[in-house]
Amino acid sequence: TLPKWRPKGLLVANLHEHSKAITGLDSSDDGIFFVSGSRDGTVKVWDAARLKKNITSKSRLTHTISSVGSSKPPEVLGLAMCEQSHSFVASTDQNTVHVVRIECMRKSESNFDYSGSSVVKVLEDIEGKVVALTAFDHHYQSLIVYATEKGFIHAWDLRAKKEVWVIKSPVNAGRLTTIAVEPNHHWIVTGSNFGVVSGWDIRFRVPFRHFGLPDRGPVHDLCIPQHHGKAEAEVLVASHPGHFHSWNLENGECVKLFHDTSRPAFADGPLSSPTKKNPPSLLKVRTSTTTT
Repeated sequence: TLPKWRPKGLLVANLHEHSKAITGLDSSDDGIFFVSGSRDGTVKVWDAARLKKNITSKSRLTHTISSVGSSKPPEVLGLAMCEQSHSFVASTDQNTVHVVRIECMRKSESNFDYSGSSVVKVLEDIEGKVVALTAFDHHYQSLIVYATEKGFIHAWDLRAKKEVWVIKSPVNAGRLTTIAVEPNHHWIVTGSNFGVVSGWDIRFRVPFRHFGLPDRGPVHDLCIPQHHGKAEAEVLVASHPGHFHSWNLENGECVKLFHDTSRPAFADGPLSSPTKKNPPSLLKVRTSTTTT
């Protein structure tokens, strides 16, 4: 516990242009702007540099995701910014992934001009709904990595303009729900609705760890922390409201438990001792990998 740590949230601005639920937020690497995606089918661009001096509730640009093979407007389900660029990636309920470039030009130190947006690529004919999405650079590749409800993890290289590999998650791991990438981009972690956490070496496209959470609760989110600028084989797992675990991926042991003291603790479950009373179950699985 951290008894002296009492963070307080300070409302800076109330941004309210979307007409339906917001499903994704991300910011550009240079911190100039951030984007929000919504079920209303739009991605809005918000000027972070302007917020430092002038609080405004107006977005600088709105991109409407185009419908593919349907007369119904698409809903944005996931959103991520591409590394070292002003492009974002959005997944929709029409089983498509859209790559869009934001045209942004600096006019002065804190003033930027947003002249428009252009579609770079649309990935179609995906085998199911995209349930998790991320984008990052890996050596000479600019990868879009997304997981589908069918258990496949795809990697599309924007530079090579082709799919470079596909990984199949084991059926007994459940439906994938989230993805996190290690800061050095050597491995990724996936979570599922069965409470299974899996580590994947993307250099060789093989799993190096599968384990199930003691309570079998669905994994809602994952985060891989850095310690003094160095990434370790540790992952933060959010599976229940009000608390999350820190797990060591090398041995599948729970390292730390974080709990919101305003919520009641579990009498016997994720807040007891996962490494002794409720050890994680190591899964014996078979996986398949396809390289193109």
